[in-house]
Amino acid sequence: SVVGRVLHAEMRNVGREVPVVILFRALGIDNDGSILQHICYTLDDMAMLEMLRPSLEEAAPINNQELALDWIGRSSTPPGCPRERRITFAKEYLATQFLPHVGTKRMLETEKAYFLGYMINRLLSC
Repeated sequence: SVVGRVLHAEMRNVGREVPVVILFRALGIDNDGSILQHICYTLDDMAMLEMLRPSLEEAAPINNQELALDWIGRSSTPPGCPRERRITFAKEYLATQFLPHVGTKRMLETEKAYFLGYMINRLLSC
């Protein structure tokens, strides 16, 4: 059972696993309800919503895109790297290295968020 477990994504060149909710927020999906809609498609699926609750709770302190990008940047850059540089690195990483088959240009965050939601939906539906 997946209930009670937090979902993380392993990303190449990021120093640790990234909670999927932080990944959604880094892609610009800040609202918990929007994140759930990207994954569940309907908010009537109580079993899937319950499986996602621990992931939402874990990522609650990282509640906007800038904080999420900084979180990823801190995990990917050397200690002491300025915040703006960490955020820029995270944006470039998500644009070029994360789900490159969806696209490697900026402005594809929405498409990547939908594909991430689709993958999580398929995983939780097994």
